[in-house]
Amino acid sequence: MISWMQRKRKYLIITIWVSTIAFIGAGFVGWGSYEYGSKATAVAKVGNSEVKMKDLQKTYSALYSQYSQYFQGKFDQKMAKQLGLEQQAMKQVVQQEMLINFAHDMDLAITDDEVLNSIYTSAAFFKNGKFDKDTYVTALKGARLSTVEYEESLRKEMLIKKLFKLMSPEVLDLEKQTLRSAFFIADKIEYKILNAADVKVSINEDDLKKFYEAHKNEYMTQKLYEVELLWHDMQKGEYSDDELKSFYNEESFNYRAEDGSTLSFEDAKDDVINAYRAKKSKKSALLEYIDFKKGKLGRSGEHQTLSQINMQLSSEIMNELDGLNNGDILKPRISGNRFVTVKLLNIILPRVMTFQEANSEVSVKYMMQAKKEALQKEAQNELNSFKGKISEFITREESGAIDGLDSTEASDFLNKLFTQQTRRGMVELDQKIILYYILEQKLLETDQEDETEKLIEQSAQRLKQSLFDNGLFKLLEVRYPVEVY
Repeated sequence: MISWMQRKRKYLIITIWVSTIAFIGAGFVGWGSYEYGSKATAVAKVGNSEVKMKDLQKTYSALYSQYSQYFQGKFDQKMAKQLGLEQQAMKQVVQQEMLINFAHDMDLAITDDEVLNSIYTSAAFFKNGKFDKDTYVTALKGARLSTVEYEESLRKEMLIKKLFKLMSPEVLDLEKQTLRSAFFIADKIEYKILNAADVKVSINEDDLKKFYEAHKNEYMTQKLYEVELLWHDMQKGEYSDDELKSFYNEESFNYRAEDGSTLSFEDAKDDVINAYRAKKSKKSALLEYIDFKKGKLGRSGEHQTLSQINMQLSSEIMNELDGLNNGDILKPRISGNRFVTVKLLNIILPRVMTFQEANSEVSVKYMMQAKKEALQKEAQNELNSFKGKISEFITREESGAIDGLDSTEASDFLNKLFTQQTRRGMVELDQKIILYYILEQKLLETDQEDETEKLIEQSAQRLKQSLFDNGLFKLLEVRYPVEVY
C-alpha cells in the first residue's frame, strides 16, 4: 500500500490550508513535530515574511490526521516518514506564505466582517441550530488555540480562497475537444518489458565506499534522548453513570464524530471512562512527581535511550523534551494507559554514520542505482531493434491488456504512453522499463451525452487548474525567494 501511495502521491496529496475542521479535528497534537535547525520560532523565510514553527506543526498534524483517516487509523510515524509527510507539510506552509504575499501585493484583503461572518456561519460552533459563543470558545480551548490565533489563521485561509477564486481558469471548447481526442485514441503497440530483477550486478567494496563517501550525509544516526521514566498506573475503580455523565457534560466538546458532531454519552462512554480515570489518577501522579523532583521518592525510574519515534512515549512528549535542559523534569503526562514523569538526562545529537554502521543501507541503495543504470543501458541497446509482444488496440483505461504488468504498473505505463511524443521509445517504472513501438492508431466513436463527457469536462478543468497552479508557483518561487533555516 505504501509503495502504491508513493507512486500515486501527487494525486493523493490534499492541499490543506489551515481550516476549522483541520484545526479542531487534529487538535494540534503535534504528531511527528520536528525541527529544521534551531529552536527559534521560525523555520523558513518567504520573501520578507517568516514561516512559523507552530504553523508547520499544525499543518503536519492536519496532514497526519488526513492520512490516518484514509488508512482507518492504521497509520504511524514510520508510514509518515515513508510518504515524506514532513516535506509535504513544509512545502504546504511555504506555498501558503507565497500565496499570502502575492495576495497582499494584489491589494486583496479580508475584512473583519468577513471573518466574523465565516465564524458565525460555521456549523462547528452551532448550538441548537445557531452560533453559540460558549461553544466557539470551548471548541478553541479544546484545540489549545486562542481566538486571536484561530482568527488570524482563518483570515489567511479566506484570503487564499479569494485569490484562487479570482484566478480560476475557464475551460474552452477547443481544450475539451483536444482532451476528448486524447481520451478516445487507441494504440496497437509492440512492447517488451525489461525487469531490474533480471539484471545481474556485483558489489565492489571499493565502489561501495566511493558511493558512501559521495552520499554519506544522507546516512545520519537518529537524535537520541537519555531519559529516566517514572510510570504511574491509572487508578482502578467502578464509577456510576451519574459521575460519568457529570464529567461528560463538562468535557463534551472533546468527544466528536468524524463529521464534527458531538458524540452522545453512550457512544463516547468508553473514552469518558478512560478520561475520568485519568483525572482521578492525576493527583497521586503529581504527588509522586514532587517527591521524585525532591529526591525523596522511595523508588527510582526506568532508564531508557529513546529516538523521536519510539513505543514508550508519544511524539508530543518527545517534542517537549527538545525544550528542556539536562536534568529538567516534565510533570506527569498520559502515555498509553498510564501516567509518566520524564526526566531528561541527555540529548545525543545526530551524526554521520560510519561506513560500517551505514553498510546495509548503502549496499541496498548502491545496488538499486547500479541495477537502474544497467537496465537503462540495456534498454538503450535494444530500443531500435527489439522484438516483443503485439497488443490489441488499447486505450489508457485498459490496464489489464498489458501482459507482464500488474494493474498498477499497467495503468502507470499507459498513462505515460499516451503522453509520449515519439512513435518508438521507452517508459520507465519503478523497477522496470517498457520498450514500445506504436504500430497503428485510431480514434474511437463516442456518445457525447454519456458520463464520459462529464468526466472529460472535469478532467479538463483539473488539468488546466493544475497547469495554472504549477505555473503560478514557479512564478512565486522567483518572486519570493525561500530560505529554510
